[in-house]
Amino acid sequence: MAGSVHVWAGVADAGLVPAAHTLAMHTLVARAETGATGFDRDPVGNAALAALGELYLLRADTGAAERIDQKPDPIAIIRAAMKPRCFVVVRPAPSFEPLRVELADHRKALAKKALTERMGKPFHPPPDAVLSNLFDETPSERSLQSLASACEAVLAFRFAGEWGIAATMIATGDQGERLIATLGSAGIEIARASTQRDLPMW
Repeated sequence: MAGSVHVWAGVADAGLVPAAHTLAMHTLVARAETGATGFDRDPVGNAALAALGELYLLRADTGAAERIDQKPDPIAIIRAAMKPRCFVVVRPAPSFEPLRVELADHRKALAKKALTERMGKPFHPPPDAVLSNLFDETPSERSLQSLASACEAVLAFRFAGEWGIAATMIATGDQGERLIATLGSAGIEIARASTQRDLPMW
């Protein structure tokens, strides 16, 4: 494997910090053999995703879940979906689908509300879904905890400045460490960073 994945047991995404005390979070930064950083800068980015197995991109606008691990270039799909952040669900459990359907229904209700109000008719706002604020700049701890509990881990991708497209792995218990070990078992070089400053830069 030409590139490597650097792992820091912390989060470089400021919007996710409020939940860091109840969930295990790791920042993942991909580094190409040339030294460039970012999951989209080297084949190691897609290789790392392939090693994790079943992956679903949760769509912010509709609540749909698009399976991406079988696509030729999952990172390209992720890059197009970042607004400014996107969430990829790793190996969902049966409890994920009810959460997703609730979110999708909430999105449909909001769209209907906007249309009805433009027509000058009253419309009662729909009740919040558990994941309704997941795509806010600072998601609630409840939404992150609920989503992480419904799968093996969640990958929150966003453009992280000098680290390029990076991911925060959000998991419960030691599941995050197990998935990082899975990357190593797949032949991907894992480099541990003891502090955020140790993460590679452009």
